[in-house]
Amino acid sequence: MKKVKNKIYFNFIILIVILSCTYRTQSNEQRLDSLSTKNKENKIDANYKTITSKDIASFYYFNNRYGWYEIDTAKFKEKYYFNEQEKKATIKESDFAYFRLKNTYEYYVLDSFKLGKYFYKIIIFQSDGENDTKELQIMLNSYDENQNLIDVILLDQRFTFESEYFREFNIDLNKKSINIKKYEIEHLIYDENSNIIGTKQNPDTMVAIVKYQISKQGNFKKVH
Repeated sequence: MKKVKNKIYFNFIILIVILSCTYRTQSNEQRLDSLSTKNKENKIDANYKTITSKDIASFYYFNNRYGWYEIDTAKFKEKYYFNEQEKKATIKESDFAYFRLKNTYEYYVLDSFKLGKYFYKIIIFQSDGENDTKELQIMLNSYDENQNLIDVILLDQRFTFESEYFREFNIDLNKKSINIKKYEIEHLIYDENSNIIGTKQNPDTMVAIVKYQISKQGNFKKVH
C-alpha cells in the first residue's frame, strides 16, 4: 500500500513539472505572438518573402514646409518609447556620431516576423538632426524568446540639409540577407569660404553598398 501511495505521489509530481514547463513555453509563445500580431493592421505591403524600402514608403512623407520627412502617424494605433536596453545598444550602420536614441523619441512598429526562435521587428521614428532639423530613421531589431534585445541595424536614414541623404534596402527572409544601398547627393555649390553660391546642374551622387547576413543566433553579420 505504501509503495502504491509513493508511486501516485511521484506521478503527481511529474505531472506538475510537465504542466509547469508547458505553461512557461506557452507563455513565451503567447508573448511573442502578441508582439507579432499587435500591429497586424500596420503590416507593410510585402509578399513576406522580401521586405524592401519601397514597401515602407507609404508610411512617411516629405514636409515641404519644414524640409524634412515625417511619419504618417494616422496609420498606426500604438506608439512606443525606447527602453534602457534599446537606448544603450550599438546601432550597426549608424554613420553619424550625433545620432543617439532618446527617451523622448516615439517609435512605431511597421512589421514583425520570426526566424527560428528569434523575433524581429522593423520600426520607424523621427530623430533630431543637425541645426534643429529632423531625420527619419528605420531600424531592424532582433530579440530572444524573453524579449531581450540581441542586435540592431539601421536600414534607412533620410534627411535633407546641406546634402540629401537616404537609403534603399532589401530584406530576404528566405536567404536571411539584408542589402542596404546608401545615397548621398550634393546639390549645392560652395565658394572658398564655404558659402553657398548656387546649385549644381548635375548633382554629385555617392553610393555605398553594404550586405549583412542574419545569423542563427539572431545577430546581423556584415559580409560586404
